[in-house]
Amino acid sequence: VGRQQEFYQAHMSGDYETKQSYHECYYEQTREKLLEHIDDILGELDGLSQKSAYGGAVAGDDHPRLPLILRHNDFVRATFMAVRGYYFPGEPYEEPSGFSLSSKNAFFT
Repeated sequence: VGRQQEFYQAHMSGDYETKQSYHECYYEQTREKLLEHIDDILGELDGLSQKSAYGGAVAGDDHPRLPLILRHNDFVRATFMAVRGYYFPGEPYEEPSGFSLSSKNAFFT
C-alpha cells in the first residue's frame, strides 16, 4: 500500500495517530506550499487591483460591475492576509515589484 493510500485509509477509518504522523512528517512541505499559495493569490490580487485602476481610467470608470469586483477583491485580499498573519506570524510579505502594461495579461478580456 502506498503512503497516499495509507493516509486515505487512516482518514476514512478515523485513525488519528496515523494521520498525525503524516502531518508531522510532511509539516515543512505543507507549510511551504501553503505560504506559496497564499502569496501567489495575494500577488494576483495586487496585480488585478493595479490593472483595474488602469482599466477604470481607460474606460472612464463606467464599468457597471467594477465597484463590486473591487470590493470582492479587497475582501479576498483581507481574508488571505488574515490567514497569512495567523499561520505565518512574523513572515514578511513582499509586495509585487510593479505592474507592467506590456504583460500579456495587462488588459481585461
